[in-house]
Amino acid sequence: MTTHPTRLFGNKPNDRAHDGVDEVFFDPADVTVPSFLPDTPETREELAQYYQSCARIDQGVARLVEILKEADLYDKTLIVFTSDHGMAFAGGKTTVYEGGLRVPFVVRNPYEEQRGIVSNAMISHIDITPSLLDFAGGLDHDTNAPKDMLDADAYWQERGENLRENRGPRKGINAYHGKSWIPILSDADATHHETIFASHTFHEIQMYYPMRVVRDDNYKLIWNIAHGLPYPFASDLWAASSWQAQFHQGEDAPYGEKTVGEYIHRPAFELYDMRTDPNERTNLVEDSQHAEVLETYKAKLKEFQTRYNDPWVMKWDYE
Repeated sequence: MTTHPTRLFGNKPNDRAHDGVDEVFFDPADVTVPSFLPDTPETREELAQYYQSCARIDQGVARLVEILKEADLYDKTLIVFTSDHGMAFAGGKTTVYEGGLRVPFVVRNPYEEQRGIVSNAMISHIDITPSLLDFAGGLDHDTNAPKDMLDADAYWQERGENLRENRGPRKGINAYHGKSWIPILSDADATHHETIFASHTFHEIQMYYPMRVVRDDNYKLIWNIAHGLPYPFASDLWAASSWQAQFHQGEDAPYGEKTVGEYIHRPAFELYDMRTDPNERTNLVEDSQHAEVLETYKAKLKEFQTRYNDPWVMKWDYE
């Protein structure tokens, strides 16, 4: 029987504690296993370690709050807690499945009277910059751009030809793609974006696997642009006991809502009904009843790519 070491996620081995931390330990038998992971002993062991590391982060945030209070800054500081990707498990981090796109996002506006609001509004990390600027009073709501916005072209011209900037394609970049969520923080029923665009191109530069996504409350379309390649793994996800235990059983072994083979070898397009299939189990691309939906969401995806100057938009014509 092959055994694989359990990842510690920064925890000290043998239930030891970091200095100044009141470590919280979790029983693998009691942890919640997300739908995109297999409910196996290996997964539960790793999740117990993962949740311990999350509990340690919670204490770090509490300490930050203490520091802000000691400096008399807490009641004037906007706090935003988020992460750059989903859980560090296959099916989460580096994917555009819900396990990779849905990340923690907690905001405390010191000037907002309503507390404890839980919102289902669709937001994106592209909303962070305009929101911070809005909080600071520097956002022009009519143009969705900074007040007294700098003329970037004039700025660089004044500095001479030898100081050319490197902003990439600049056509139409005169406003934020995202929008401020400051106005909706007190309204649990408020909406924000009707449709979200998401992308992934590399984890590390040699791990090429561009994916583009369009998602709303009804459907989600994933375009696996390099679908002819096996899906590349971040080294920590590949070595994870939660993955290796299933991988060594073969491609028919279950992995969450998919099989190992389905996870590694992906079709060009994946279409999911987010109302009835939030765990993304049934790909509707080959379902004739969803042919019109598929074409509609392909058009939406292409429009987003064009709007955001995505270089991979050329793949619609090139391939």
